[in-house]
Amino acid sequence: MPNYVYTQSADLRVIMQQKLPVLTANDPIFTDIMPIGQSKTEIILWEQRDNYQGLLSPRQYNGGFGRVQREGINRFKVQPGKYGDQKIMDEEFITASRQIGKFGDAFDVQDQQARDQDHLLTLGFQRLKKVGWDLVTSGTYSVLDANGVQLVTDSFNTQTFTASVAWSNLSTATPLADARAIKLKHRGYSVRFNRRAKWYMNSTQVNYALMNTNSADLGGKRQISSTGQAQPLSLDVLNQIFFDNDLPMIVEYDDGYLDSTGTNQLFIPDGKGVVIGEREDGSPVAEFLMTPNANNFHPDVVGFTEGMPNIYYDFEFKKNPIRGISTLAFNGAPAVYFGSAIVRTDI
Repeated sequence: MPNYVYTQSADLRVIMQQKLPVLTANDPIFTDIMPIGQSKTEIILWEQRDNYQGLLSPRQYNGGFGRVQREGINRFKVQPGKYGDQKIMDEEFITASRQIGKFGDAFDVQDQQARDQDHLLTLGFQRLKKVGWDLVTSGTYSVLDANGVQLVTDSFNTQTFTASVAWSNLSTATPLADARAIKLKHRGYSVRFNRRAKWYMNSTQVNYALMNTNSADLGGKRQISSTGQAQPLSLDVLNQIFFDNDLPMIVEYDDGYLDSTGTNQLFIPDGKGVVIGEREDGSPVAEFLMTPNANNFHPDVVGFTEGMPNIYYDFEFKKNPIRGISTLAFNGAPAVYFGSAIVRTDI
């Protein structure tokens, strides 16, 4: 009988911790909008004070003082979603994977373990990205099971903007004027929608902006060649125009995922965009908070506290029948602290 060579779960978890920073760095939903954090409680709770309102009261010498109403405190509560998958090397796979003509040799499953781990991590981060982008582009997100039953949903108040003319109407759309209107949405909030803000949209919407021919808007910024033809804009030139006008920088984001039918689904749909403003104190706009996962409470993971301990990963090698099982799971949900810093745009 052959022996089976495979990587232990503790080693795999260390490998996973090395991969996680790379995966999070590859998408602005984690780096710029909704970084991943940890919650020590199963229910996500946070509090925010109301804005200070009014002006200091006038008074006269020897007169009394006005009385300021104490600001309220709002408490928010979010129920985390639960996510997890397994990938199994079954008896047939293991039997077929043995090298032909090599009897009694060890069967090495380590390469397959690594591929299965990468697959599960990719699925996990695609789920996180979909939840995050759904939320910031539509104000809500929903998670359905395989039968179409809604398991998780939540909504947050954000700001919105609708262009008077869709950008697909190249001759009459006004992307530059739209950006100027969005900039004014800082009023009443501790946020800025200036050149330090970012306006995320897919490549279709970027192309509409670059091809704009409205002479009263971006079309009037196109350089004229020696033959009298208006030259197309580039994204660098477009953003220089926005920068000079202290407007949000456009970020082209065309990522998506393949659904169960193999169809590519964009995280930011056509006709949509989202502006993420900069908080004056630099505080994060939102976080995706991982909550405790009971599967991690096991002697094998004692002391496993670095990185993201709330993400559970394990590998089991079982017999009767023989199979190798890779499992990845996490619980968590977005926490939007400052919806006023998010502007959902219909363009």
